[in-house]
Amino acid sequence: MPKSFTRIVNLSQSSKWLDAALKTQLLPLLEDSFAGISGQDYLQKYFLKDGTFERKLRLYFDNEKLVGYCLLTFSKIDVDKKNIICIGASAAFYPAYRHGSNTIAFSVSEAVKYWLLHPWSSVCYADTMLSPAMYRAVAKKVAFIYPSAERVIPANLLALVKKLKEAFSVNLPAQVDIQGDSPFICFVGRKTNYSQSEIHSFRVDKKPEIQYYCQVNPNFDQGNALITVVPVNMRQMLEMIVKWIKQ
Repeated sequence: MPKSFTRIVNLSQSSKWLDAALKTQLLPLLEDSFAGISGQDYLQKYFLKDGTFERKLRLYFDNEKLVGYCLLTFSKIDVDKKNIICIGASAAFYPAYRHGSNTIAFSVSEAVKYWLLHPWSSVCYADTMLSPAMYRAVAKKVAFIYPSAERVIPANLLALVKKLKEAFSVNLPAQVDIQGDSPFICFVGRKTNYSQSEIHSFRVDKKPEIQYYCQVNPNFDQGNALITVVPVNMRQMLEMIVKWIKQ
């Protein structure tokens, strides 16, 4: 039975951001959650590096101990001379505190909130997904997601994916070829710190979203990430409402 949180703290880059004490608490959580990158490098790249015009961070505590976080980054990507607002996400929890819906409600609500305040902007939840579980959690919540087995991605969003692949990819180690030729797959070097039994359980899982993720990104345990795009627009909102009612 997963443990519960005693309090939640919300921060934003534009108002109050990480202090030295919180950075110190984040480092062991990052080290525990990701392989292939140091906690300090991960902190610098996703929490502190320039390039985003806003960040939203939700911190989860068990009394005074930081046990999880969800980070959202807001950036502008130029695609065919038009800016698309891309909302990226990163999340990590100690194993005892992992719940399936820890971060989805926060991510969806912040994305919708931004779109409602900027209705004429092109807004997408767009990032690399290292985990079949995260892909399924998002796909179950939203109306439509790319890539998916049911829908073909529109040309403008495919152009965005190509831009993101250029931005996110790192060089493969010498004589290693695990990436494949899918436009949605990029080698990022880091990976979620799953055990071998957890990786096996994903590969034999019968849930459609897990099966699809493993089919499209079979080398997720070796540093490959799936570039995933969720448009945030009126069509998405209406179809999400219908989906939630049916569920």
